Amino acid sequence: MALSRQDLEHVARSPGWRERRVEVIETGAGKVVVKGQRAPRHPARYQILNALAGLLRAPWLKAAPMHGGARAQAVEVERLRALRAAGAPVPELLHVARDHLVMQWLGDEHLGLLLERRHPHALALWREAAGALLRLHAAGQYLSQGFARNMIVDTRTDPPRLAGVIDFEDDPLEALTLPQAQARDW
Repeated sequence: MALSRQDLEHVARSPGWRERRVEVIETGAGKVVVKGQRAPRHPARYQILNALAGLLRAPWLKAAPMHGGARAQAVEVERLRALRAAGAPVPELLHVARDHLVMQWLGDEHLGLLLERRHPHALALWREAAGALLRLHAAGQYLSQGFARNMIVDTRTDPPRLAGVIDFEDDPLEALTLPQAQARDW
């Protein structure tokens, strides 16, 4: 999937991703997700979570640093490239600009919603996501936030299938070992 110069100009002019940070835009190549940079978050809640993880002697509960801004975007770009190279089902990265990135749109639905709605294929999708996670771990990789809301399902297929995983603005290896990061995924 390649974006034309006109597509990139349209993306750059769009106010949506600046106002809401994430926007789905129709391009000549199809739908894409434009993700603007997030302002850095206050570290207090992460410090509390890390203190709680220490008290519980559960290091896999530690929070990965949430940098925000250009550093978070660089982390996401790096993680997307590493995961894709390892064969993980992640969106294709289509363009990186100073203040935003553009990636392949995977769909509107996520596994969390389908589980909550008791979709007829919810259990099969959960198993598919678990299998994808096992393959990802076997390739020496890990997610960032392995939540069902970050597991996108393509409901246009029959039966629906896992389209991929998203949201990689933080890198757990900045705070955890690889086995801890993989345990955190579960």
